[in-house]
Amino acid sequence: MIAKIVTGASFGGCTAYAYGKDQAEVISHDGIIPDDPKIAAKCFEIQSQLNPRVSKPVGHIAISFKPEDKPRLTNDFMVQLVKEYMEKMGIKDTQYVIVRHHNTPNPHCHLIFNRVDNNGKRISDSNWLKRNVRVCKELKQKYGLTFGKGKSQTRTERLRPNERTRYEMANDVRSALKSSHSWKDFANNLKTCNIRAEIKFRSGTRIPQGISFTRDSTTFKGSSLDRNLSFSKIDKVLTGGVNIDAGGQAQDHSAYESRSNDQDHSLTTDLSMLAADLAIGLIASGQEKKSEEEDFAPRKKRGPRL
Repeated sequence: MIAKIVTGASFGGCTAYAYGKDQAEVISHDGIIPDDPKIAAKCFEIQSQLNPRVSKPVGHIAISFKPEDKPRLTNDFMVQLVKEYMEKMGIKDTQYVIVRHHNTPNPHCHLIFNRVDNNGKRISDSNWLKRNVRVCKELKQKYGLTFGKGKSQTRTERLRPNERTRYEMANDVRSALKSSHSWKDFANNLKTCNIRAEIKFRSGTRIPQGISFTRDSTTFKGSSLDRNLSFSKIDKVLTGGVNIDAGGQAQDHSAYESRSNDQDHSLTTDLSMLAADLAIGLIASGQEKKSEEEDFAPRKKRGPRL
């Protein structure tokens, strides 16, 4: 269950869209005449005049469900879910119509409501975005609805070229990571997908700060492909030794500069080992690669500028 919230000024345009899709079906309403989109819009407009200070009286929420839940999603059950959603979102005592669409594999409906309630008061949209995420999660858990399984489930053929490339690369990187047990494995698996990874170090240190992935001439940060493809999260999968504080920073930065015997169990990655793995496919950014040995040799600290 996912809900996308939009506010606007034109009830006519909103009802025309909701009613205009093939097999559009009004499954619930209150306070309006629902049979015709123009008449429904007029009903909304009349009530919105009770509070002309509300410049965007149109509330429009598209609520979508996973195809796996379709057998359960009768009209009555969908209405029940939407009404509970409205209650938890603070959408009360106002006109609304719920129009179900049948034009996609994902069962979904459009909730149109008046942000000027029956008493002329404005329905606040404060913190709607955060509340929306929380409410959808609560309803999915309560009714056992299907949770999303990440970007690997996206229908890439419907995306724009750049977005399609991003999703395809994300899937390939996830697949490479899943079958890897070390950075060396990861680099080799990426190579078979024609992907090059690039480690970025914090300026003037040997501390890994991020990772990016390149295929042909297209590059994405790991975290922009998927939040689970950041350097620290990949490293946690490959080494199991992540030591990150609440702010997302390595707790013992000095350990990265050390070659002590106990660092293998306390560091995100032993860079002496990582360097060897990088040499077979991963590239450290911002380094002059005269040789692999020179590339990963500790830098001398520069004196202060005069």
